Amino acid sequence: MSAWGNRDNLAFKSGTTYSANLGSNLVTLSGQFFNSANVVPGDSLMLANLAYGVKYVVSGNTIFLRRTYGESNTAANTQIFVQQSPKWIRNPWGNATTQARYANVIGKRTVFGVDRVEANVAGNKANGFTNVGWVEFHTYTTTQGSVRHKVNTLAAMSKNFNANATGTLFSDANDNLIIRNTQ
Repeated sequence: MSAWGNRDNLAFKSGTTYSANLGSNLVTLSGQFFNSANVVPGDSLMLANLAYGVKYVVSGNTIFLRRTYGESNTAANTQIFVQQSPKWIRNPWGNATTQARYANVIGKRTVFGVDRVEANVAGNKANGFTNVGWVEFHTYTTTQGSVRHKVNTLAAMSKNFNANATGTLFSDANDNLIIRNTQ
């Protein structure tokens, strides 16, 4: 198994939905299931645009997460895809309201795939994005009140990151509030 993949948004088959309960590590898929080879331990399972590390795949329709689902009491949603981010990245403990405590911790929710289009957007360059591949990004405020952006390259990739053999880009992750794909 590779230490990271090259897909920023690996979509499930059309019609696939998920359900997860508050405090549970299990996610159940319904509809047209994915091929279990598409999800491997260490990938990020993106549920309602929030990343959760995959601990293991229980069966063709059940996935066990590294941390408990904690965004709402129950989720039944179609916003689901996989990011093949670096496998060693973990989710910090806590939920969306306590993530600020982990501002300096690399976690699944601070790792992004940057393709060649995003790497060349002026606004992204101004925030420090220079490489194609997997990067960790967070914004912080200094003790003097200045806003700073920090980008750490985790896995520099070729210009064909998130692209097929002919160079055509695959679907991009829904991260345009952080990494723009247009000027």
